[in-house]
Amino acid sequence: MAAAGCGGRAPLVLEPAPSGGPVAASLFLIGDAGATTASDRVLVELRRQGRAAPRGSTIVFLGDNVYPRGIPEDTAADYPEARRRLLVQAALADSTGLRVIFVPGNHDWDRHRPTGWAQIQRQERLLRDYATQNRVAVELQPRGGCPGPVTTDLPGSIRLVAIDTQWWLHTGPRPGRATDAVVRTLPDPDPACGVTTEAAFLDSLRRVNAAADRVTVLVGHHPLASHGEHGGHHPWIQYLFPLVPTPIAPWAWLPIGWIYPLGRRLVGHRQDLIGAANQAMRRALEGTFSDRSPLIYAAGHDHSLEVMRQGPGRFYLVSGSGMERHQSAVGRGDSTAFASSRPGFMRVDVLEDQRVSVEVTVIDESNQPRGVYRAWLRSGK
Repeated sequence: MAAAGCGGRAPLVLEPAPSGGPVAASLFLIGDAGATTASDRVLVELRRQGRAAPRGSTIVFLGDNVYPRGIPEDTAADYPEARRRLLVQAALADSTGLRVIFVPGNHDWDRHRPTGWAQIQRQERLLRDYATQNRVAVELQPRGGCPGPVTTDLPGSIRLVAIDTQWWLHTGPRPGRATDAVVRTLPDPDPACGVTTEAAFLDSLRRVNAAADRVTVLVGHHPLASHGEHGGHHPWIQYLFPLVPTPIAPWAWLPIGWIYPLGRRLVGHRQDLIGAANQAMRRALEGTFSDRSPLIYAAGHDHSLEVMRQGPGRFYLVSGSGMERHQSAVGRGDSTAFASSRPGFMRVDVLEDQRVSVEVTVIDESNQPRGVYRAWLRSGK
């Protein structure tokens, strides 16, 4: 399959992975699908591939599972629609027979507002109730607003490690930082987090990465590298438009599009890679990595698809274009092997001989699902 990307930079070429082969298990990675519908072409194709995948395969939603502000109280006017947006994704467990895991995103934390801890707990409760009522494997990881890491050993020698990156970036109440009065108002006042400080979280993650006996895939919402909007990429046309009229002449218009990207760069919001808190989190997470683990760090947040190589034996994936009409522009860097702003998702296949490949599926310009990129992430033991 040919790599389809954008930008003029020469692509980093990974060894192509041929289709077929004895796949032990697949891991589907899809993010930022929080306003999708059952008829969305991305979800339809994910459902089709999930049905055909080996039993024991898993679907991971990489955060921002409910736009715009997560799950409100059940008395709120927007609760029914928020609930529908979440459960249409959870229903993939029914239609595919696969396990479905949701990772929290900043929008799930009430779009990083102070009331976010309660919002993410409501999401967990909805998913738990859905799993019980429908007798399917659906869950939020980490649960309760806890930071994680949560380690799940899956078929195919896959070790899935889930973390809540919004917990790190959150400025409001969260586990480890809240008054008793706030805790008493939560849907679950005692989430029983294993760790509640950054230092303890990093120590736990370091121990996980020290055990490199399986194919480790670390998943969170915020990317460690990105060439999308949160990574500071804004196409040139955005710097020109919109235009505003001037009093000089009817034909004289002033471009003011540059105000937004420049202002965003100057502010350094913690949701962007340029933000000081975001940089500190990324440095800390990368400081827990060992030579062999994790093989993959996968995230959403930017509404694009990126495969990046971060040195020998490590790859960063951004899979945040999980629904149609919700994409943003993406550029390229020296680490980029693939980049696309089309809607779609990724699938990581672990073969029986422990080789690992990634495949990117997009909805193309003719509104058809198409595999546009496939490469080895690990081609031998």
